Amino acid sequence: MQWFIVGGWSMWLLLILGGFSVLAAGKFAFRPDETQLPRISALSRSVGWNILVGVSSDLAAVGFNIPSKPEWAHSPDLPLIVLEGFAESMSPAIFGGAILSVTSILLAAGHSRLRTQGNTP
Repeated sequence: MQWFIVGGWSMWLLLILGGFSVLAAGKFAFRPDETQLPRISALSRSVGWNILVGVSSDLAAVGFNIPSKPEWAHSPDLPLIVLEGFAESMSPAIFGGAILSVTSILLAAGHSRLRTQGNTP
């Protein structure tokens, strides 16, 4: 749960958008309908862009907060503080990447069902 908290506000958007993406892909996996593919694609793109925004805003927060706190900026542990900030900033990429992976697996399952039905998207 800690990685979710350190990921910042973008983690909530990833949870919501990612949930819609996975649900739409799950529906496609069980009842493939080619007309749903543009919606799933748009949801997946929104997750991808949110990953980029989340990582960027987290890195910006690290870059802003460290210099604004003299005890951090002048600490002999500065490299470790920066490294920890970088690691925390990767939380949206990890979470969003997992969401996109699950979405892709479900899409592959739906495409497989379409092929067995004689349809190819």
